Amino acid sequence: MPQKLILFSLLLALLAVPIVSFGQDQKLAQQYFADGDYERAMVLFKKLVETTQGNSYFMERYVDCLFQLKRYTEAEKVLVKELKKKTLVDGFQFKTSDGTDGYVKVIVNPRLKYIGFMDTKPKFSRDPMDFVMELQPKEYGSKKNLFLTIYHEMLHATDPSQSTKMSPKFLSTYNEKKDEAYWGHPIEFRAITNEFLEGLVNEFKRRIERLRNLDNKRFLIKSLDNILNYFGKGEPLNKLSLDILSRINDENMLDNKISKVFSNMTADYPKTSEFVSPKEDPYYITYIELIKKYNPAVWPKFLTMLYNTSEEIKSIINKKGV
Repeated sequence: MPQKLILFSLLLALLAVPIVSFGQDQKLAQQYFADGDYERAMVLFKKLVETTQGNSYFMERYVDCLFQLKRYTEAEKVLVKELKKKTLVDGFQFKTSDGTDGYVKVIVNPRLKYIGFMDTKPKFSRDPMDFVMELQPKEYGSKKNLFLTIYHEMLHATDPSQSTKMSPKFLSTYNEKKDEAYWGHPIEFRAITNEFLEGLVNEFKRRIERLRNLDNKRFLIKSLDNILNYFGKGEPLNKLSLDILSRINDENMLDNKISKVFSNMTADYPKTSEFVSPKEDPYYITYIELIKKYNPAVWPKFLTMLYNTSEEIKSIINKKGV
């Protein structure tokens, strides 16, 4: 028999052993549990939890056995320990702006003492498939803040300077702990402006699609002009403009995978619901103003991008009813 076939056969044989053992232990554990023999069932379900690295069904049965045996203190310790574990909630496929396929694993980590981070594993990898995002939802204050962070980090992931064209020297000038080196940095400018402008287009699209009276298009055009003049001339924002800006990238309005993953997260992984607390959503324009404050030289570039985007929005508004 050729050497490759021998190795393959040996691999199958090795893999088959734990599969058979796993099946026998599961059947026995379930039988003991059904018979009310919780002591023996507990031993086997604990073994299955360790073998499967925390399978949720086996963990639930293991804890059930501890409660049936009135070992409440032990059950509580197991539950507390389980709540502190990292949870892989999903992942996002994407393409970098230079067309390279990428993937981001999204992990809830309740042990983090801050909102979270995104990095590659291994560190400084130039492969966009190596991104990992760890989040501590409890630190965000609201669902929208959490959603905006995920969306923002995904824009960073599409930036080639974070992977395919990464330069350690360039990255060393980006520092989240210093306002000038964070809000004023090209990396943050790219992410925030693209996020804001894309969100602005989507919000106007949503509103124009919901118009029942075409005469009301004039209010949207007036509001768009008001937003342009706010950023360009310092004109005060009217109430409609404030409402539009505050609803940009609202996770309940966008019909995309990021929204769906977040909305389903607490249903698919109930323990993550403990880490989300409702608070008032912040105004989105704060981030744009911080860019202006810490990198005034780039402000004309932002205004050019904004005016170009406004032409796209006006085209969308004017097409309504045509």
